[in-house]
Amino acid sequence: MNIVVVALSDDAHARANQLAKELNLPLATPSTPCDYALLVDTNQLSLSAPNTRFTPLSITFKKQRKHLGKRPNIVKACVSQSTTPITILDLSGGLGQDAYTLASYGHTVIALERNPIVYALLNDACERLSQANPLFARHMQCLNVSALDYLQEMGSDAMPHVIVFDPMYPLDKKTKLNKKAMRMLRDLVGDDLDAEAVFEAALTRAKQRIVVKRPSKAPTLNDLTPDWQIKGQSVRFDVFVPRLRRRASR
Repeated sequence: MNIVVVALSDDAHARANQLAKELNLPLATPSTPCDYALLVDTNQLSLSAPNTRFTPLSITFKKQRKHLGKRPNIVKACVSQSTTPITILDLSGGLGQDAYTLASYGHTVIALERNPIVYALLNDACERLSQANPLFARHMQCLNVSALDYLQEMGSDAMPHVIVFDPMYPLDKKTKLNKKAMRMLRDLVGDDLDAEAVFEAALTRAKQRIVVKRPSKAPTLNDLTPDWQIKGQSVRFDVFVPRLRRRASR
């Protein structure tokens, strides 16, 4: 796959050059043929797919609208009714929307993203949001690291309360990807071939629960029965509680 970095203005050239070095990608011009171009402007990064009709993709976090009794399913799956802030580890940061939703409810979230291109977009969104709202920097951190490596190296003193995992689900002939963002993300990232190993490691690394996000009709990961589920129209959350699982196995 041919990916380049492009500066959209003279003022952005230095940043584009630095990013190209960090990602080990060529610095190019807007007319350079490529599959994807990471576009560097003075105020944000975006990803362009010149061979498609897609407009450039950038990550923007919109302010959460909180309504009493209307918590998003991702929040319901991760957090009890208690408002006490907890630490949450998101193993598959991606475009960061789940991590941001959880952080917007006051929880501390560490989002892992191993793909360097996706991480660059995610980190850029986090930096822009932190500049607009410095307090947000306390609640969300992005790391460019493999989830499996992170879990295996994690000490017991660093265990989060909750682990969230949203592995890329393999496509079949019936699967339709209508959203531009998901099409581009899948093309860059591909399938998570180590999803089962990551999940197995996660089961021993959370204090309270592990939440796995799945398409509504997909089988459970590793064929394990969750302690409970929260279902939406197209997505469900399988919740595994280590304490309950240990008690059930005795």
